[in-house]
Amino acid sequence: MALFLLREPIEFDAVDGEPVKTLFVVVSPTIPLHLRLLARLGQVLQDPELRTLLRSGGASADAVLGRIRTLEALHAGTSR
Repeated sequence: MALFLLREPIEFDAVDGEPVKTLFVVVSPTIPLHLRLLARLGQVLQDPELRTLLRSGGASADAVLGRIRTLEALHAGTSR
């Protein structure tokens, strides 16, 4: 999985009319793994703080990655 924070938003004819500022690319060797990765991405994107970082356009990659790591650590603690 890769995350791209675009310097310049691009028009993507989105339903909300907003330009795209953030891209996630998911590549996996199997469909089941691909679906698990998409499910995890969907879970972390429910976090308001992460969404704010991604929408701001000025967030550093370190700030975004730090928040994702925090969310993953929280999830690891609740999935046992």
